[in-house]
Amino acid sequence: MSDRNSGRGPDRDCLVRSDERLRGGTVRFPSGRVRLEKFVVTETRTITVEVSHEEFRLTHLPMTADDEAIAAATDDPERAALDRWMVLSEERVVVTKQTVPVERIRLQINTVTEDKQVAGRVRAERIEMDSTPSRNHQA
Repeated sequence: MSDRNSGRGPDRDCLVRSDERLRGGTVRFPSGRVRLEKFVVTETRTITVEVSHEEFRLTHLPMTADDEAIAAATDDPERAALDRWMVLSEERVVVTKQTVPVERIRLQINTVTEDKQVAGRVRAERIEMDSTPSRNHQA
């Protein structure tokens, strides 16, 4: 056995060199808040509604034999002198409002992934050899 290897393990004559390496990771934390707010706006809408009304027109018709017979049977001199009133009618627009569902709104959250470059200072070990001659090797 030589002196050089006596009492030493196989790795006693070597050094291990290490470097620091950057490692990136992520941590999730709240970055903002979103609120869905429903509010009402008022606007003017115009619709068309069909309406009708009654109008009068006098029509003169000659008497027929049947008309004369009916008139003679119901002929009352007091009644003939009275005015006749007739009621005319008209339609008026009535507006009502009805709330109807028209749309569903949903908040959709998408995750966007992107690459971010980060920089940091790292240390690296260096090994140099000092070859100073020992006394045993001097000539």
